[in-house]
Amino acid sequence: GADEVRITPNPTKSSTNLFTSFKQKGSLQYQILDVASKPLFRSQSVSYLNTRQTFIELYPYPAGVYYIQIFFKPLNGALKSGIYKIIKL
Repeated sequence: GADEVRITPNPTKSSTNLFTSFKQKGSLQYQILDVASKPLFRSQSVSYLNTRQTFIELYPYPAGVYYIQIFFKPLNGALKSGIYKIIKL
């Protein structure tokens, strides 16, 4: 299937899950940004194959709008990235 990123539940009260599915091997990293695009957290880069579920804790942060920025670097090819909005209640 096509490359896919899902974040659920959204909105959330404390945590959410990042579901990623890419067609090739590579490395995956994400960061949490506040509404002003200031980085609050950056994950370690992890090796990636097919699909992955990543648990993301938002409880340390106050209610509001946040963004998850995802970076995927395939073994062969260009870096892919995307930004996804999350609402913390």
